[in-house]
Amino acid sequence: MKIGILGFGHLGEALAKGLIKAGIAHHDLKVCTARDASWLAAESYQLELFEEADDLIREVDLLVLAIKGKVFDTLLFDTDLTKELVVLSFMAGVSLEHIRAKLDPSDLVVAIPTIAMESCHSLIAHTPTDNKMVLYVLNQVGQGYPMPLNKMAAFTSFVSCGLGFAGYLLDAFQQGGQALGFPSELAYTLTRDTFAGLLELGSFANTAERVATKGGVTQQGIELMVGEGVQDAMKKAFLLAKEKAEFK
Repeated sequence: MKIGILGFGHLGEALAKGLIKAGIAHHDLKVCTARDASWLAAESYQLELFEEADDLIREVDLLVLAIKGKVFDTLLFDTDLTKELVVLSFMAGVSLEHIRAKLDPSDLVVAIPTIAMESCHSLIAHTPTDNKMVLYVLNQVGQGYPMPLNKMAAFTSFVSCGLGFAGYLLDAFQQGGQALGFPSELAYTLTRDTFAGLLELGSFANTAERVATKGGVTQQGIELMVGEGVQDAMKKAFLLAKEKAEFK
């Protein structure tokens, strides 16, 4: 199976990196991207590169759309080339109907992965499919969650955006350690291991309750965060992300 990746930004590169990590041969991966930093990044993986989308399509069995919807709208495709093509779209907010109107592929699946594809640990929402090529690719880089398109915005918000939100919060945790005088690398290690321990304990709320004894310093710190609206801000961030991620 020859896999083509249209676009080599964060998701395109994460997919390529994850597939290579999973054992997919370099010569089975092909990329179409602009001649900019993304081209140089793709070259570093020793992948075959194309400047034109149709030239890539001629060479592959599965096309992955790893570009922004506004970029997709600027492209023109030879639909005589795409009629036998299987398309896997990573374009958030771009409907199946809109993609079909431009590409007319033999099969089309929409998926919302995260950059954790590069470590083969992405959580991936996707429209239901029994296409073996698509399922093979998704299973190489993560865990798939089939669902209707109208449910995917919530998944995008909670998992894809959530990965970024979690990174932001853990960075704040690390900065707290640095404020206490720990060197950056040690603060990072202590942050990582603290959260790893939390995950082993089960319920997040129950752990907070067990640690925050009445009148203790942990309880005071939690009360400060409650007063600052930390949980409310998180909920608002997820709802805003969901609104922006809705498929039109």
